[in-house]
Parts: sequence; C-alpha cells; structure tokens
Amino acid sequence: MNDFYNTLQVDASAIGNHEFDFGPSILFPYWNGRNDPSLNLAANVLSELEQEEFLPKQKNTMLYELESGIKIGVIGLSTVETPSTTGAFA
Repeated sequence: MNDFYNTLQVDASAIGNHEFDFGPSILFPYWNGRNDPSLNLAANVLSELEQEEFLPKQKNTMLYELESGIKIGVIGLSTVETPSTTGAFA
C-alpha cells in the first residue's frame, strides 16, 4: 500500500479501522514507510492515555494552500465503531 500511496504522491489520508487490524508492530513501520510530507490525519484518535498525535506522522488537521491562494482545511476522523470493527480490538 505504501508503494501505491508514494507513487500517487498522496499528501494525507484519514486513519480508518483497517489500519489497526494487525497491531502496532505492523502499523508503526507501515506508517514510517510513507514518504514525507504524507500525513495520517486523525483528529479523534487518542492513545490509551488520551494523548493526541501519538502515532507516526499523525496530525489532527492540515491546512493546504492551492496555487490560487485558496486555503483548504482537512480533518481526519475515524468512526466511533473503529474499536469494535478492527481486528486488533475485536
């Protein structure tokens, strides 16, 4: 998947339930393999200690500016069902 995202030069993606399916031993190296400045947006994903932005390359939000000067804010959100639908927690 990283090769695909890197080829497309994706700037950011939202974190969903399947990113957690195989646990942190797979997840963290996977995210670290993404090209910079690729970010994982997750405004409502917290650690067990309720820490924000604890995952590799995680940001809550990102502000992009187009060549025309228009600014676009992007927020990454996961559903409330994520802990019950992912393989790591189910």
